[in-house]
Amino acid sequence: MSDVPTPPSPPEPPEENTGRPFTAVLEYDALRWFISTARTVAEELKLIVSDSELWAVGLNPSTALMGTVRYHPSSEAGEVVDGTTAIGINFDRFDKVVSSAKAAAKHNDGLIELSLSDGQIIIEAGAFEYALTGIVPDSIAQPPDVQHVEFDAALNLETDHLETAISAVELAASTATIHFDGDHFHVSGRGDDDRSEISLSVTDSTEEAEDEPNTIVGGFTGGADGDQDIPDPLMSTFAVDFLSRVARGFTESEEIVMGMGDNHPMSLGAKAFGNRGLATWMLSPRLDRGGSS
Repeated sequence: MSDVPTPPSPPEPPEENTGRPFTAVLEYDALRWFISTARTVAEELKLIVSDSELWAVGLNPSTALMGTVRYHPSSEAGEVVDGTTAIGINFDRFDKVVSSAKAAAKHNDGLIELSLSDGQIIIEAGAFEYALTGIVPDSIAQPPDVQHVEFDAALNLETDHLETAISAVELAASTATIHFDGDHFHVSGRGDDDRSEISLSVTDSTEEAEDEPNTIVGGFTGGADGDQDIPDPLMSTFAVDFLSRVARGFTESEEIVMGMGDNHPMSLGAKAFGNRGLATWMLSPRLDRGGSS
């Protein structure tokens, strides 16, 4: 039986109800994860509150990177999300405001309360209160519909492996080539002077991956049809700057699921806080297939 994961794809955001009131009481650490992970995509994103969940949806101004972050509260931790709305937020400022409330949250059972009033997000924690002016949601860049995008392979990577690969390539080059031939997965970069590479063996068995060092679970998926011809190897080149941005969202995740193809967008999915948090990114490849900067 194959343990090859399902390639991640950004989930379809819920229907928006702009400007309607909401309240959310969240653990400080969970809210910081939600905001800092969303910031890996862009500075300005759309915050959507719906069905007892928080969503952040955005498209990088370069249009090369899009992402969705979703968080479902834990009632055991005293968390709750009530109401439906959509509002644009400068997540850089949002992050600074919530960071400044850390001490206040500590004296408030570790909880932060959010609400909407007259186009402002009200952030409260005990004696702390800050009103952050929102942005008209329609002015936020809307990611394209990618539900139809198929991937030829999927891999389950330890976060440490991918972070190491990205950090090393960042020192050597401005682009990284991701290569998969069915048996091995490589991330490499070659600059004017230096080069870097990480190479991992690939199996479709979780048990084998646990027994063998530097081995991950993955394999070809065959796309949606399952019988199409797949290039061997699969190879795509990506800008290191965007890979580094995405890697900053891995802090609370032990594993990353990757979907990839040949000269094809790459998807990355990471879960956090006991699967209550889910972040999904999709990154467009560079047009060249080489690994040079």
